[in-house]
Amino acid sequence: MLRLLIVDDERAIRESIRDAIDWETLGISVVGLYKNGVEAYDAILDEYPDIVLTDIKMPGLSGLELIAKVKEAQLDTQFVILSGYAEFEFAKEAMRWGVRHYLLKPTQPEQITQIMEEVREECYQLRRRAAERAEQTPDAGMGQRLIRGLLTEALSGDAELSELLNRNQPFVDFENVNYEQITLLYVEPQHAEKCAAKAMELHEGWAKNVPLHMLYVNYALIFFFQSYTASYAQQDAALSAIRPAGQSLALEYEHTSYVNLSALLHELLPRLMRFDTVDLMSGMGVTRIHNDSRILREGGGLVTQLAQGDAEEREKALHRLTELLASATDVQFLRQMVSGFLVKYLMLRGETDALPDIARTESMEDAESLRALALDKLRELSVDADRQDVVAQIKRYVRQNLSNSQLSLKWLAENRLYMNVDYLSKQFAQKTGEKFSAYLTRKRIERAKELLLDSAGHVYDVADQVGCGNNPQYFSQIFRRAVGVTPTEFVRAAQRP
Repeated sequence: MLRLLIVDDERAIRESIRDAIDWETLGISVVGLYKNGVEAYDAILDEYPDIVLTDIKMPGLSGLELIAKVKEAQLDTQFVILSGYAEFEFAKEAMRWGVRHYLLKPTQPEQITQIMEEVREECYQLRRRAAERAEQTPDAGMGQRLIRGLLTEALSGDAELSELLNRNQPFVDFENVNYEQITLLYVEPQHAEKCAAKAMELHEGWAKNVPLHMLYVNYALIFFFQSYTASYAQQDAALSAIRPAGQSLALEYEHTSYVNLSALLHELLPRLMRFDTVDLMSGMGVTRIHNDSRILREGGGLVTQLAQGDAEEREKALHRLTELLASATDVQFLRQMVSGFLVKYLMLRGETDALPDIARTESMEDAESLRALALDKLRELSVDADRQDVVAQIKRYVRQNLSNSQLSLKWLAENRLYMNVDYLSKQFAQKTGEKFSAYLTRKRIERAKELLLDSAGHVYDVADQVGCGNNPQYFSQIFRRAVGVTPTEFVRAAQRP
């Protein structure tokens, strides 16, 4: 679901907009109502909405100032302006910031719905561009490998799905992104790879950098991916027309939309678990998942023990992992086992290194190299509490970069920690008892007090040094809200004998 904030200083307006529209049908979730720009900006840092519907003239931080601050922070947030006739010049100013949509008060539900349908498609376009940028980051493809690892462990072991989702939550967004699932029924085994290759070719033409996860089981080719557009009519027509040469059975086509990845997996995995083998398919080939849960379950526990046990436990775990790797004589199963071990290794270390190219292992000589690589990686595994404590990392980065006006949890998640921002937001609030925006503001105010008490500290300079850029008015507003007086009054009070 796309996430929406509604900002207006009139309570009746913001509540009527929330209640008059069938947001769920639009694929949009209203995550907050706010009465001014200051509250809204804090919420944007915490909720990272896709869309903000905002009034222009508001106390504190106006709609234009809110847009400017969000754009300066380089957040991928789409704005829709609410304005009266007398405020149209302000709306034109917002358009110079890249805002393309505005609604004239009073507005009707039909007008809001029409605008939101357009904005929804623009949000999907932004997501596709974000996927393209992600291909250039150090963790490119990490999410896809983690999902493949999750599928492997879920289908070959007996771990609860909720446990697997919780374990992967720091790195994969299971709750906030819509997903699509396509199923081609009655695909004969000898044609499965051809069908998969054709589906992959078509998908790349529409959404090249949106990961495609593909499985084949019991004459069914199943693939799923993040939603990237509002309508799939063209895609459905092309995919349902796939007919491999030599296929004797007529194919059937199914397309199901899911509110998020969690809902998709909760429905799909129980159906897949009824079968002895499931093939994971990708551009590198086919990996067959066998129902040999004991070794995989034991190995996963040993990797955890290697990370969290004492010296004696770690030594025993490494010895047993060596035995398990040596016992695998089937190359397919060895690839599956090592992939699962190394994915868990990466999660426990909090690293985003690329997994080895295990899909091309075709001989036992390659398998020996693979075993050696796995053992080398597992030997490196040790507990590093500071590295694992992402809240400590966030606090340290904030402390060192208070002057950065673009600082936000979303920016940290995407550019420093390479983690799911929703997970980070919840972890931060849970471990500190406050939202990230409140923490960031508090630290900026604390630093501002120190600078203001310096005889050389001027309000304009202090605003810049604590991340409020060239906007001393905004700085004064948040300072007064936190301290109860303006920065100038604070300095005067401190100078009184």
